[in-house]
Amino acid sequence: MQPVAALAEDVMSRNNVRTIADIAHLAGVSKSTVSRALSDSSLISDETKKRIKKIAAEHNYQIHQAARNLSLQRSSTLGFVLLKSIENYANDPFVMDMVGHISNTLVDYQYDLLVAQLNINQPEQLTSYLTSKRVDGLIVVTNDDYRNVLDHLAQQKAPFIAWNAPRPGQTYSSVNCDNVAGAKLATQHLLDLNCQRVAYVGGNTGCLEVGLRYQGYCDALEAAG
Repeated sequence: MQPVAALAEDVMSRNNVRTIADIAHLAGVSKSTVSRALSDSSLISDETKKRIKKIAAEHNYQIHQAARNLSLQRSSTLGFVLLKSIENYANDPFVMDMVGHISNTLVDYQYDLLVAQLNINQPEQLTSYLTSKRVDGLIVVTNDDYRNVLDHLAQQKAPFIAWNAPRPGQTYSSVNCDNVAGAKLATQHLLDLNCQRVAYVGGNTGCLEVGLRYQGYCDALEAAG
């Protein structure tokens, strides 16, 4: 049986291991090596990482994420920004499904997702999320009606990507579905069901996304004769 004095010393030792410096001392390595090992850096050998993680586990050591983020000057959070009222999206299965998939992916990278609503008359709100270090980057969900906000972000060289239809001359990256093909497939499906009068209800065709969907609708009707 372990002597009481030795047991007490062991407990005190475990309780006193609170920082990376403590782990580094026990492992006989530098603090930077411990930090990289606990972050699974490829710069550290698997053997060293395993040894350091074992020491950390034995002493119930957990990385203080807030302190780590402060040191690295990052938040480990991405912003998912809606350029309409959140209520408009609350019942939109497509947008909610997108949020779910993005969140699931970020878990693998130890990132969180912040969902926010933007006042479109105050585009500087977006850059404030970045300058205040609340987020490291932005995913902006919008349409062509709010391209001025995206242009503002691009001018500020902000780290962001937009979900909207790409337009000629834009200076930022965007991701979108094929609006023409989607509308064409939907229209063709109705025609295949022997619908004789297929109407298009899609909003203002002056909006880029809506115009592309209308084009797909017209293409399907034209192809059907």
